[in-house]
Amino acid sequence: MRTEGVLQPATTRQKKKKLNVKRTAAVAALLLVFFVGGVLAGAWYFLSRVYNPVARPEAHNGQAVAPRINVLVMGLDGGVNGPTRSGTPVHTSRTDTMMVLSLDPELRSAGILSIPRDTRVKMSGKSGYDKITHAHVYGGPKLALETVQGLIGEPIPYYVRINFAGFVKLIDMIGGVEMTIDHNMDYDDPYQNLHIHLKAGKQVLDGEKSLQFVRYRQYPQGDIDRVKAQQKFLSALMKSFFDMNTLWKLPSIAREAANHVDTNIEPALVLTLANAARQLGREDVKMDVIPGQPADISDATGVAISYWVADQHALKKMVDLLIRGIDRDANSKVRVEVVNGTGTAGMGEKAAKNLRDLGYLVTVTNAEKPNKGPTRVIGAAANSNAVKGICREVAKFAPQATIYNRAPGENVDVSILLGVDCNLK
Repeated sequence: MRTEGVLQPATTRQKKKKLNVKRTAAVAALLLVFFVGGVLAGAWYFLSRVYNPVARPEAHNGQAVAPRINVLVMGLDGGVNGPTRSGTPVHTSRTDTMMVLSLDPELRSAGILSIPRDTRVKMSGKSGYDKITHAHVYGGPKLALETVQGLIGEPIPYYVRINFAGFVKLIDMIGGVEMTIDHNMDYDDPYQNLHIHLKAGKQVLDGEKSLQFVRYRQYPQGDIDRVKAQQKFLSALMKSFFDMNTLWKLPSIAREAANHVDTNIEPALVLTLANAARQLGREDVKMDVIPGQPADISDATGVAISYWVADQHALKKMVDLLIRGIDRDANSKVRVEVVNGTGTAGMGEKAAKNLRDLGYLVTVTNAEKPNKGPTRVIGAAANSNAVKGICREVAKFAPQATIYNRAPGENVDVSILLGVDCNLK
């Protein structure tokens, strides 16, 4: 990282510039694809020819479980202004599109939760409520991350920002997106220099027409129907991108993406994402929209403002499924045995409650003798997804929990032997 006020040697600056370009291009190729439609797996088909680690077995003794990776993806409706005279950046761009991408490297799945731009939220440092699209204006990606985290109740450490020019260019580079438009789309807004004129019917949308489609808002339910249309576009783009004719273009797509994408994702994580994402299929990506309803709510001056008000109960369920990877219906079919090896009475029931809250069928027994080692999650490789999902949850209260690949016992799918690392209170 450059140090303010210190002039670095030219060779050092050149090396760092090359590294930054490579990093940005790799990240752009990885995460831009989710913004424009789940291109991720295809992009990493190319990268996997360079970086191809040995495939991890389904489950083996002593295996820990990697956490899910959450990223806030933002499409900006304009550029970010440069520094002011005081040196402080000014973020004048609203987020025209905002979605949370959650990638699960262990269970080979991903969730995309779209956030309507008019969603009503509280923001740090601001009194009252505002639209979530303004978070980036007030505080750039930092405030946008904080605001979305407050809305969905889950940490999001990473962000990706892309501008309209990059979206248009990259759609053109993959040859456009084939889809069917249900009705004529006509809208002109001279203040935003926005002019949308699309005819109904099956067609291939180039970059400009794709941008028109995803920005169109003249729907019966306004921004909600718009977000649903964007998800339809994402599905169509996935289909277009998986055309083998696109794969040879990936190096040039990555280089171009570097000019339009900004992110805080570090290079080492890119490789983790790459290895996980190249194993995804279209059916492994689930998408949905923040649930809620429209409402006109007056501000302090009495002016009515149109919002999308999230349904908190329904949102929690959606976040569980798309961002946390918790499927209570599937969990209800998994039989779990908690064996209290801590030597502390009641610890098994406390662990069982945490798992029952997630839908698992749980029984509790006591170990014949204390487990002086860390917690073990025991299950056969045939049940690897269930084993990994449970191990991840157990690690929240037993941080050294690891998987042991063997039969857990009669009438049990997964057995948990609590150990010295169990810290439930």
